[in-house]
Amino acid sequence: MKLINNLLIIYWYAYARYDLISAHSWVDCIDHDFDVVYTRSAAWVLTGTRGNGVCEGYGYNYPGRGDPDVNVKFTYKLLPDEIRANSKSLCQVTQSQAEYTGWRTRIHAKSGDTLYYAYFANGHTAIDKRGSGTAYGVYWTHEPSTMLESPHDLTPEKLVDGQLHDFDDGNCGEAFDRDGNPTGRAGSYFPCVGSFVVPHNAASGTYSMVWYWTFFNQTDFDGNFTDFQGAGGAAYSTCFDVVIEGDDNGIESENSTINQTISLDGGISSQIVNEEANDIVSTQLVHEEISRKAFGNDVLNDASSFSSSSHQKEADESSKSDNVDLFPQPLPPYPVVSVLNDSQTINNVVMMDRGINKSNSSSKPREQGRPPPTTTHTWESPKHSMTFTSVGGSGFYSKVIDMRCNGSQECVQADYGVSGPLAPFHEDLTLSFRGPMSIQAISVFHRSRTRAWLQTSSYNASSGNVKNMVFLNNRGDAAKSGEWDICHGNSQSFATSDATTSSTKSVSFRGELDDGMELNVMSANPCDNSCGFSRGIAYAGWSGIEKIFIVKAKMPQAQSGRNIPAIWMLNGQVVRTAQYGCNCRGQGTSGKWKGGCGELDVAEVVAGDTSKISSAIYSFQGARSADDHSERPTDVYVIYVVIFSFETSIHGQIQILTFEENEVDISVPPTSELVEKWLKVRSGPRVSF
Repeated sequence: MKLINNLLIIYWYAYARYDLISAHSWVDCIDHDFDVVYTRSAAWVLTGTRGNGVCEGYGYNYPGRGDPDVNVKFTYKLLPDEIRANSKSLCQVTQSQAEYTGWRTRIHAKSGDTLYYAYFANGHTAIDKRGSGTAYGVYWTHEPSTMLESPHDLTPEKLVDGQLHDFDDGNCGEAFDRDGNPTGRAGSYFPCVGSFVVPHNAASGTYSMVWYWTFFNQTDFDGNFTDFQGAGGAAYSTCFDVVIEGDDNGIESENSTINQTISLDGGISSQIVNEEANDIVSTQLVHEEISRKAFGNDVLNDASSFSSSSHQKEADESSKSDNVDLFPQPLPPYPVVSVLNDSQTINNVVMMDRGINKSNSSSKPREQGRPPPTTTHTWESPKHSMTFTSVGGSGFYSKVIDMRCNGSQECVQADYGVSGPLAPFHEDLTLSFRGPMSIQAISVFHRSRTRAWLQTSSYNASSGNVKNMVFLNNRGDAAKSGEWDICHGNSQSFATSDATTSSTKSVSFRGELDDGMELNVMSANPCDNSCGFSRGIAYAGWSGIEKIFIVKAKMPQAQSGRNIPAIWMLNGQVVRTAQYGCNCRGQGTSGKWKGGCGELDVAEVVAGDTSKISSAIYSFQGARSADDHSERPTDVYVIYVVIFSFETSIHGQIQILTFEENEVDISVPPTSELVEKWLKVRSGPRVSF
């Protein structure tokens, strides 16, 4: 009986706590740790007053989930008429009235820190679904000890991360809809999560920030509506402080290269970092253009339209354009009259922010090409698996924008912001190989609009067939292809068939890579300005969040020499500048940018035990690795399958599987069902950021 009573108490308490999260929305918890905000959210959602202080930061005068009147006390609503008339303040209290006492604290952070915040969907993503497509943003004044006072102050330049985000992060919401059907959502007690990176150019001080959600769209706002699709019809805000400490913006030389930063408008600074170069919209448009070049519009991934925390849900076929996937378009959370007189201009700005061509947004897409052939894969458990999780989020790396040679080596770089699941690995990647290695076949697959997998590039050594691939190496020679200078050495060049030197033209690879020889494989789409700065022979790699690379190879022992073969995946910018010199790759776990723009060591033999394979990952998040985790395939071919995919709304995962040579048909796309099985394999090491 005591057990039953306890269960009833727990049930009643959980029900009461759920009642608190079924009202309108606000920010509950702000923290550096995603797990505190999301994974272990029950610690502050369901534990009453014991949850007070679990998070590092809170909104102004936040009463805590243990207060039975939290919904009444903390919900702050602004009605459309109040917004138009500018008759209600943006925040419930002023910064000076905010009671940060006891457990209720301001979050402290440094420039470059990623901060996560939680808010609940309260039925508006899984039950009535009316929140999907509405927008929120986080705003600030750029100056410490100042406040935004009204919704009319919320102009685009005030967005901390330069982004508006869909209220629906694609993951949060109730586990069952109003009819009791499973939604595939996280469940009632898991919040939606957003994030932003503390700007690098912020001086020390206490900054007032505003989370502002409009439960309406611009059409309804302009039409003097009463609600949005039967609900909403108001904006909601949470104001909070961020204390930015220290000054990480000084000169920081990490190698002997003379590093200068040049802003995108041409101004030169002696600092490594110039925040004027961090143009998020440009980032997105560049990514999208590279995607088009690498594999065409029919399989264009949406990586560049993902915000730091917004996993946009795929739109219905009827709402897609002829050229690109169309996702829900949140509109500005401020009245049009406070920014521009032309509402069409506002809408165009938002469409550009999402990287979408609005001109064709109402037309139905054309499916290009034939349906993928039926797969002949047979499901077998892989010989080995290696999983990297919690990849991505928001961060910065040092983008190369010029390489000078005026008597001394100058590597000119600018701080460059990226965000989204898998960032920066959603940018274009190259496949890089080091011998001794025999490479029998390579295939690259991307997801189409219909969610089927399509082969976008392929190579077969036996047949000599090559589709959408070029073979390059670091042997730039002005007399053949590429370039060389005394400061930065060799650029990329076309590789000869054995990859030992440079070729005057693009030729196919013969399949055998001698000890110590290296080969970079890219798509066959030449770069233009959309790839950013490059030198020598420059081609685009393969970009997007959902992509699969399959390589059939073996690594025979070399009788002498280095004998450390490897399969890597590098950000395309690395090889387009200087793979072993001035590039966007960082130092791994140290330095301002840590691992920088990204490197994935799929299968690498390192000095020491040359019979073993190691894997590692490097990005702005740092570095993680698993050493000597599987056997080197010396005598027989194996198949490496590398899957880039979503893990949560703000993070991605990378799955590396090793199969016997006849267990995977590398020539045809895998089915979605097979890929889902592959993603669930956890027989080997699992490493998380």
